[in-house]
Amino acid sequence: MPAASIPPADLARVNRELRAVIEDVIVGLDHLGTCCFEMCPGPDQPFVNMATCRVCAAVIGLRGALAGSIVFDSARERLDHQEGGSSTGEPAPRDNTGNRAPPVGPGTATPRPVFAIRRVLDVSTGHLRFETCDQLGDYDGMLADPTKYGWLMYVPQEQPEKVAAEYHWPDELLPLVRIAIDNNCTFIMFDAKGDRCGELPTWDW
Repeated sequence: MPAASIPPADLARVNRELRAVIEDVIVGLDHLGTCCFEMCPGPDQPFVNMATCRVCAAVIGLRGALAGSIVFDSARERLDHQEGGSSTGEPAPRDNTGNRAPPVGPGTATPRPVFAIRRVLDVSTGHLRFETCDQLGDYDGMLADPTKYGWLMYVPQEQPEKVAAEYHWPDELLPLVRIAIDNNCTFIMFDAKGDRCGELPTWDW
């Protein structure tokens, strides 16, 4: 059944079920009991670029989803008209993330901050030569921080070929940077247990 034809009562039920699923996922992630790398401040602290690990970032994002409205996009206008729409029948305003905007006026609570959620390309360190992996944080023009099992590298979003050539980056880095940019990733996580791509060279060391 298309979302647009779902009755409001059923939408409310689906909303409750989605919240329950997300709560279960948060509990499961909490049970992992460890961050992906040592510098991570944990899921109870604000997200920090190049510090908060993937597990904790997922927990932070899911908690943020629970704090907002969890509804089908195509049903938002119908819910707006029935829940919190204006007296003129206009849909309730939303912020730049698509969530229902908090009320504004005397006595209203301070709006919760909206954190940026960034994509990470998960790659095996086997796609790097030993020398490259060993010295990744030392290359000029690169931002890379060591993790317990590899590196977290910032992806230059503009003219990566020019950056790689200017600073003499190893040849195996640029194809990975291109893949990250094509998939809207801000970082590359080089991890010993990360994914390997058969179309790219690998090294066993």
